[in-house]
Amino acid sequence: MFLFRYNYNPYYKLALKDASNTLYTPYRIRQAARSKKGLWWTATANTMRGEKGVVRSWAQRRVRVAFVKALKSQGWDREGKVIAKAEPPGERGLHAKREKRRRDLKGTLQIHTMAKIVQATGEEVQREAEILVDIIAQRCGAEGLGDNQKAAGSIA
Repeated sequence: MFLFRYNYNPYYKLALKDASNTLYTPYRIRQAARSKKGLWWTATANTMRGEKGVVRSWAQRRVRVAFVKALKSQGWDREGKVIAKAEPPGERGLHAKREKRRRDLKGTLQIHTMAKIVQATGEEVQREAEILVDIIAQRCGAEGLGDNQKAAGSIA
């Protein structure tokens, strides 16, 4: 349903090296406004060129919503940072110890939607978003990979 490309080193660094890059200005603005920590991610529908613009934007929104839900269900916020949970009164410190073992997700993720997403049910899209978050967690935050680690693949 969607292809993904994950790079541990943020892609914006490559775009910011070349002022002729079409992404130079938007990435420069985003970089100035946002912390360099966390997961930089985007969902695009550039593989669905034959579809109308409204269908492509709907597919992108569908993937974005599913991905954010998948992140939150596994304990990360929209930027891949660990969400601190409220502790019950009798369990002081237990959640904090568990949360310290989890790491923030970091790097750049590009999610490319495919035409199959138009016919897919919401549950299928959500399930694939959960799989994608699992893959990213294994490659990045949970396992603590070194710099320049890359992953690419498709979830169909």
